[in-house]
Amino acid sequence: MKSQLFTAYDNLAAMNMIARGKNVQTRGLAKLSTMVNPSDLPLRLLLPVDQNSEGRNIGALDFASQHRVATWKVTDLFLLEYVQAGAGLYDAAADLVMYVLDYEDAINANRRLVPNAIIVEDLMMRMGVYNWPLDSDGNYFGVWCSLTLKEVIQ
Repeated sequence: MKSQLFTAYDNLAAMNMIARGKNVQTRGLAKLSTMVNPSDLPLRLLLPVDQNSEGRNIGALDFASQHRVATWKVTDLFLLEYVQAGAGLYDAAADLVMYVLDYEDAINANRRLVPNAIIVEDLMMRMGVYNWPLDSDGNYFGVWCSLTLKEVIQ
């Protein structure tokens, strides 16, 4: 059997999130773009890299059992709004905290991302100001969500 990682990305993208009373748009692997227009916000970007992985998708296979077990890192970057000159994190703090709480609830409800194949093993979230695209002038209030997925490939 093949990996179900693409299905996991699709299922993550299908999670309905709301911020400031608006549905959060999601760009999965097929729709990733470096362009973010103000009308796109709030926005989630599903990235195949983690901040600490130096641009590599992390996969570990355990061949000791009859099944292959893979561990994947997925980043779900939430961009709430563009940081205006003179704005501080306090301007978005309540909305970011609400998003973190809602996101944790959504992941908990969808922990079995792909039934009988992939589960969310760990979730780490950090609120702050994030640069997108990297090394650009685009700074956004947002949440960096790092998910560790465990997949049993039969």
